[in-house]
Formats: sequence, C-alpha cells, structure tokens
Amino acid sequence: CRAIDEREESHAGTMITFVNKIAEAIESEYPDKFIHTFAYQYTRKAPKYVKPAKNVIVRLCTIECCFSHPLETCNVEAIKKGVESKTTFMDDLREWSEICDNLFIWDYATNFANYLMPFPNLHVLQPNLQLYRKYGVKGVMIQGNFSHGGGGVMAELEAYVQAKLLWNPDIDVKNVINEFLVGYFGQASVPISRYLDMMHEAVRPYHMSIYDMPDAPYFTEELLSRAEDLFDEAERLANDDEVLERIMNLRLQVTYTILSRMPLENSLREAMIDRFSQELKRHGITELFERRNLQMSVDKMKTSRYSCDRTGLYRVDYRM
Repeated sequence: CRAIDEREESHAGTMITFVNKIAEAIESEYPDKFIHTFAYQYTRKAPKYVKPAKNVIVRLCTIECCFSHPLETCNVEAIKKGVESKTTFMDDLREWSEICDNLFIWDYATNFANYLMPFPNLHVLQPNLQLYRKYGVKGVMIQGNFSHGGGGVMAELEAYVQAKLLWNPDIDVKNVINEFLVGYFGQASVPISRYLDMMHEAVRPYHMSIYDMPDAPYFTEELLSRAEDLFDEAERLANDDEVLERIMNLRLQVTYTILSRMPLENSLREAMIDRFSQELKRHGITELFERRNLQMSVDKMKTSRYSCDRTGLYRVDYRM
C-alpha cells in the first residue's frame, strides 16, 4: 500500500486501485451498476497515474473547506485541523475532473459541532453549484442536520433554496429566498430577512467552517443584541400561532449562541439554560452536537463556556 501511495503521491492511490479491482470484477455481471468511493480527507487528493474505472463514482467532499466564501475564490487551504493534504479544494476538484468520468460532490450546509449555531451560507450555494457544473460534476449531495429532531438553523429555507438550485443553478436566489420567507413567515418576513442579511454580512470577513464554536470572531455582543431586537420585532408581527412557533424555533440559534458565550459566573446562566432546554424539547430537537446525547450536551453548556468541553459525551448511533 505504501509503495502505491508513494508512487501516486496520494492515499487515493491505494483506494482507487482497490475500487477499480471491484469494479472490474462486477462489470460483466452488473454492467449498469457503479462502485462508489470517496475522495475524503486523507484520500481527497487525486492520484497521479491511476484513474477511476468507467463504472466507478468518486465523491469529492468539502469537509475542510470555508463556507463563507465561494470555493473558487477563497484562498484558504483547509480550516479543519488534522488535514494532511496541503492542496486546496480547487486543486483537487480540477485534478479529479481530469481523470474521473463520474465525479460527484458531498457538500455540507450546517455546523456539525453546534447544530443550533447560526450558519449563514446561503450566499455561497449558487456559485459553488455553478462551479461544480463547470467542472463536469454529475451529482451533488448537500448534508445538513441529520439528527431525528433537526432544528434551529433555518433548515427549511436551506432545503428550499438547495432544491431549487440543484434543479437550476442559474435561478435568481434572492427572489427564491424572499418567496420562501414571505410564504413561511408572512408579515414577519421583513425582520427575519434583515436578520439573515446581517448574519451573512458578519461572516464575510472570516473563514467559516462546519466546526466553528460560539467564540468565533464573527459573533459580537452588538450583533447578537441586534439579532434579539429583530426577533422581538418578528414575534410581534407574527400572523398567527403557527408562524410564531416558526419564529421561536429559528430564534433558538441566537439563544444558544448567547447562552454559550455567557460567562460562567453569571448567576442567571444555569436557570436560563434550563429554560432553553425545555424549549428544545418542546420543538422536538434531539441533538445540540452531532450524534451526542441532548441532556448531556445541555449539562456541558452549564459547565463550559462556549460549549467547548465535549469530554465524556457518548456517541449516539442510529440508522439514517
């Protein structure tokens, strides 16, 4: 294995060699079937010589990437710690597109370390999908919060915009967003729209990853205070109880971020987190952190500022 990887200058060398053997073995019996593999973390860099067989799908993953700037123009190499590759995602996309007939993408649309933390990425969805099309990508899967309860970070809007863009990457995204907000929030759509615009502007100067913590530099006390004001206004404008519940669900992301940032010595902190926990359960939310027990996660909020301490949280496994 080491000899192959050294020759190919990538761990994908052994992976593609192995997968090609399987693809060759099943081709005659299953001529219409494909073998699927990943260009993921240590296999992200394309191999130098071996090429995927014609019945092999390679799915390139964006897990290390920045999600506050379009991939084609972002100058960061990787913002997820522990990544071996020093190539940029654009390098890998170009190289895989040159050797792979069936290139797919696994993309991301939430913060997996903090499901309820704001993740303002709507402005990069269109340029990234247009980029994939430019390089001949044949399929895209965008992963969000897959916990049973979902929740918190405007997943409904994300899903709506993503579905529209996957069908047609050239749509007017602003119109699609406005269409959804008016239909979903009614009269309250104006302050909700202002909130979304404000959060997207806040992350533009920074590289946002899918594992950022509540102490991220784009969060400020002024920003979160303004967010609270906008949600107060939205709640006052709610057409009915159903719309009010939608607003309160979305507001949980601001509440989570404020509580996580609150100093531990604040005497009101624990009681506020208890009330927040009740709201989570009322809205059917089952996870704060990816695959981690909800009550244990809430307890960690109480003892760890910025929710940084994840020690002792056991992993929750379930069928997806």
